[in-house]
Amino acid sequence: EFLEYLPRRVDIVKGVNTEDVDVIFILREMLEALAIRHSVAYMSEADIDALRLVVTKTACAQQEDRIADVINGLREFDAIVLKSSRMKRLCGFVNSLQESLLCFRKFNLSNPDRRVMAVREHEKIFEAILSRDADRAEGLLRRHVQAARDSLLKSLEK
Repeated sequence: EFLEYLPRRVDIVKGVNTEDVDVIFILREMLEALAIRHSVAYMSEADIDALRLVVTKTACAQQEDRIADVINGLREFDAIVLKSSRMKRLCGFVNSLQESLLCFRKFNLSNPDRRVMAVREHEKIFEAILSRDADRAEGLLRRHVQAARDSLLKSLEK
């Protein structure tokens, strides 16, 4: 419902308000929690190696203050976790939700404190995945999504 389709015309992106943002984050949290549980169970060693590389590159980009690379690294992390869940339809739903908030994500991660926390949160999630601890991975993911939502809503109130 964030796009309005007009026959033989361009698509128009509808405005997203704070209530929409809150609902999108709630849905994202629930769906990503399901995805990460499956990812922990099904993630291959190749996926773990790819995730390790992304975590390392993202941390390096954060230390060097390369904001665009940090944002891309966090998106790549999410994509690997989603894909390894082996739940194609779920991936589509989550990607749609994430795309709805893309401009807000960039805005949120332009805050240095939030960016540092997001990188740390992803590192902790990776450690839980590496330990094959689905409960811990899910809990960390939920806290990560909630922190992102809270930070964004606080920034939007200003």
